[in-house]
Amino acid sequence: MKFRVETKGKKIKRDQQVDVIEKLDLHELEPFKFDMKTPEVVFLILFGDDEVIFGCVVASGRQSEHDAHFHFKYGLKVRPYLSPTCLDHELAFLMANQAKVTAGALVYDPFVGSGSIAIACAHFGALVIGSDLDERVLTGSSVGRKSYNKDVIVEHVTNKDENYNIFTNFKHYGLPLPDIF
Repeated sequence: MKFRVETKGKKIKRDQQVDVIEKLDLHELEPFKFDMKTPEVVFLILFGDDEVIFGCVVASGRQSEHDAHFHFKYGLKVRPYLSPTCLDHELAFLMANQAKVTAGALVYDPFVGSGSIAIACAHFGALVIGSDLDERVLTGSSVGRKSYNKDVIVEHVTNKDENYNIFTNFKHYGLPLPDIF
């Protein structure tokens, strides 16, 4: 784990950040390993005008060579198949997080499209079921499209003329295929 101290609207010196962290009672966190370079969890202490906010960083726009975080792994730029109204991957993960989706949960997405919410739920281990009014989006016929990003490599697609569809996305991420009707 790692702690980060920030202020709203101004910079805080490194020694001031260390003072804030040292004032915390971290005795109960002793069994955990502190890792400043590649932490699994980053806690954030944010000082505002008249408030202090403590939280856990869910995603960050800061990318490094160590980032295999969902924020970059599941981004729409690296998704092989997109529907016309793809839900942003960050919002899909926030929704799955707020719904407290866990392994073994059953999730039904009535407007599954190309699977943004379903992918986020499957990432957390849920069994996903979905449906959509427009069958063309699900099957990849005429409405959805392949990603324009030429760097997206889909290993399981051997024939370049093979139809991309919602299942292409799940296979790309190595997630269990959803039941779609």
